[in-house]
Amino acid sequence: LFIIFPFLSFTMPTLLTDPRSGGTKKSSGVNVLPIIASTWAQVRSDTNDESTYLLATYNENSKTDITLYDTGPGGIESACRNLPNDKPIFGGARLSTGRFVSFIYIGDEVGIMQRGRSSMHKNGVFNVLQGCDEEIEVWKNMIEEEVGKPAGKDDKITVVPSFVEKGKSKTYMVQGNGNDFSSSHHKVNVAPPSATNIDNIDNNNSKTQPCIIPYETLKVIADSTILGIDPKCKELALCDEEFQNIFQMSKESFASLASWKKTQLKKAASLF
Repeated sequence: LFIIFPFLSFTMPTLLTDPRSGGTKKSSGVNVLPIIASTWAQVRSDTNDESTYLLATYNENSKTDITLYDTGPGGIESACRNLPNDKPIFGGARLSTGRFVSFIYIGDEVGIMQRGRSSMHKNGVFNVLQGCDEEIEVWKNMIEEEVGKPAGKDDKITVVPSFVEKGKSKTYMVQGNGNDFSSSHHKVNVAPPSATNIDNIDNNNSKTQPCIIPYETLKVIADSTILGIDPKCKELALCDEEFQNIFQMSKESFASLASWKKTQLKKAASLF
């Protein structure tokens, strides 16, 4: 005797839903070209030391096709030396321990729309890089000993004034513990302060004239108020060229956006 209960339904688990599959995720419409799988197979081969890392990016004039950007020996350190500023990079590497790791890197010059698209397509690319046991954070010139360590974890960024003189610009040096932030790229020149605030220029609550700060410095400063920058409007401290490159619009166009849209774009650019 069979009793049918039409109100009951049962869905068989699939690769996308069954936790026993290892958590395979949807690809969000990305098209990973066959060269990625074949190159990754070489990286995974224990007998091949000519390809120990893989960097992939979007095919020219495509928003969905992922192709090979670079591969070669040297593992994660070579991969990090070859990271470009103007392309989103999906990557994987073999470590000296035999482990395999995956990563995504978004260069300074990548537009805000492409940043969002890359985040959406990441899982689809990583599905092809089979065998990776961890997604790691990477940065330029990272060494293998830093794998698994978040950038800046032990490098608390502080901004300290190096000198103040009436009528002259004020230079701030970005300092950290462990990394060298003493290059000229991390020196911040602030417009000469007015006579009314020269005596209080170092007070965190003082209002200095606007200053221009490089994007790479601005996004890691823990307390922007020391430079007289409202933490809610950090993006305005960017020069016009960097602002255009990051947000793909002018400051005037950005100002006309709805508040929720500004917040969304600032979060994507790590300036919120």
